[in-house]
Amino acid sequence: MHKDESDLKLYEEHFGCPVEFGHHQNEILFDKSITELVQPRKDPAFSLHCLDECKKIIGRLKQRSEIVSQIREIILAEPGYFPTATEVAQTLECTTRTLRRKLSNDGTNYQAILNEIRSEIAKDYLKFNLPIEQIAGMLGFSEASAFSNAFKTWESISPKDYRLNNR
Repeated sequence: MHKDESDLKLYEEHFGCPVEFGHHQNEILFDKSITELVQPRKDPAFSLHCLDECKKIIGRLKQRSEIVSQIREIILAEPGYFPTATEVAQTLECTTRTLRRKLSNDGTNYQAILNEIRSEIAKDYLKFNLPIEQIAGMLGFSEASAFSNAFKTWESISPKDYRLNNR
């Protein structure tokens, strides 16, 4: 319904697709493949499955201090969402600085715990043969290449090679 086409290029650059003005209604069209993406927080059955998998992951991870166990549970509490260190500290009713200090005393940090969990989840998803791009998105990466680089750092092997070796 917008009629001013003077900023057409700006809109096209922002959205990364063709934009048209002057229609009788506003519409946004998406590629059909987007509707096939898994949204764990929208599907109750899949969400329960994810929670069960998260509990299995917690059991597989080596046991550390109580604070590390609490942080793992907070991170895995909502499938598909990875809270920030600040959000975790708020949940634990402490400051981010206190959280960092407690983790430092245990010889770890928030990013290391988050990476450990993401690595375990990624390994599970790779076994289910999910596309690398989809796994990247589900783990909060904006690009498949960023996920692949992170996975190589965590596991010293590419996701593709991990998948081939663990069939």
